[in-house]
Amino acid sequence: MKLQKQSRVIMKDLVLTDPAIAHFSHLLETHPDDHGVLFQVLNKGCSGMKYDIVVGPIQKEWVPIHEGKKIYVHPDSIDVLKNVVVDLKQLPLDQSKVIFLNANAKNACGCGESFNLDE
Repeated sequence: MKLQKQSRVIMKDLVLTDPAIAHFSHLLETHPDDHGVLFQVLNKGCSGMKYDIVVGPIQKEWVPIHEGKKIYVHPDSIDVLKNVVVDLKQLPLDQSKVIFLNANAKNACGCGESFNLDE
């Protein structure tokens, strides 16, 4: 899959493309100043793990991953998010979808919502 524009490394082995950063920055414009975007992986879904994005009040345990932007990772998810690319896929009718590209993800469920890691 071709990535949108140039990717920007913001945490060791985690990449957000410029369109993804712009998407989340724009999203935060409609929220109070004390809110941020949190990326985390939950133990959910039929394959065991599921990506989760939360927009909410910034918590002290959240790990900042981009200087100048309110984008964070939950500390329990740092290892799972290594080598992951977060991109914004353009869809028909002026829609878009956040996608996670993870070379270590295996055994994805049929709907594509959950995955497991290659151990």
